[in-house]
Amino acid sequence: MSLLNISINGLETFTEEYTENELRIMQAIPDALEYLGSEMQSSLANHLQIDWYAAYKPEVYKRRSDGYGVFPGLTDDIYFDRGVTGMTLRFEYSPSGAYVPDALHTRDGDELIEAIQTGELMGDPPPRPFWNNFVKDMESGGFFNGFSAGFSKEFPLISTPGEIVLDGDEYLRGNVGI
Repeated sequence: MSLLNISINGLETFTEEYTENELRIMQAIPDALEYLGSEMQSSLANHLQIDWYAAYKPEVYKRRSDGYGVFPGLTDDIYFDRGVTGMTLRFEYSPSGAYVPDALHTRDGDELIEAIQTGELMGDPPPRPFWNNFVKDMESGGFFNGFSAGFSKEFPLISTPGEIVLDGDEYLRGNVGI
């Protein structure tokens, strides 16, 4: 008969250290989520620049990012809304299709994002999947990296697959098919 004796040392001190630091850990989470929200906005703005603006130069209309019109370009802070409540980060991007006062525009928010991603816009531009590319980047390490960078050097984190739950992107990712 074979016998293995396995012992794990140090769990007692882990439990003690966690109990001693639990309040500090809980207080650090909202700050880390706020930092993550800032990183997400920066990442999405980068995808807008690279995947959308740089991927196509319109010939049928002038871009507001080129100084045309009175409304800001779609990377402007005005279209982003984020906030932390408890242990939850809310991140919203809601662009407006308006760029000249009283101009006819019919797409805002998710409808405009989907039109950009599929290329269903004036001038027949190619599909530019900036939103899906942003979500893929966030899923493949952006969430964890942003959160852990904002959390604290005192509390280093180790990533475990499947720990981050996404809610709210199913509509765009499921229907656009890009």
